Amino acid sequence: MAARPSPQERGKEFTAGGSWNKGTLYVFVADFKANILAHSANGKIVGKNLWDVKDAAGKLFVQDQVKQMQAGASGSVQMRWMNPATKQIDDAEALIGRVPGQEVYVGAVWFK
Repeated sequence: MAARPSPQERGKEFTAGGSWNKGTLYVFVADFKANILAHSANGKIVGKNLWDVKDAAGKLFVQDQVKQMQAGASGSVQMRWMNPATKQIDDAEALIGRVPGQEVYVGAVWFK
């Protein structure tokens, strides 16, 4: 029996491009410890922990996402982040939702 692929291996389907990256819109998957499992705009951060990452305004936006997911609330988190299309810092929003039965959530980031 073949070994089960790691979350990073499973996430390669949409990591860093493909149909999951649409200019200023991208998707990501993270766990409740802030480990990035897949990211359609930046494959270099897959496998990294972003718990202490701050946005351009100093906001711990990943911690805000995880806390929302732990509370069982789908929703959104505002942030100032690098727009992948313009390479400029812009206002963005991450729409997030928990994967049922898992300590994992999926997000879609769009720029205003």
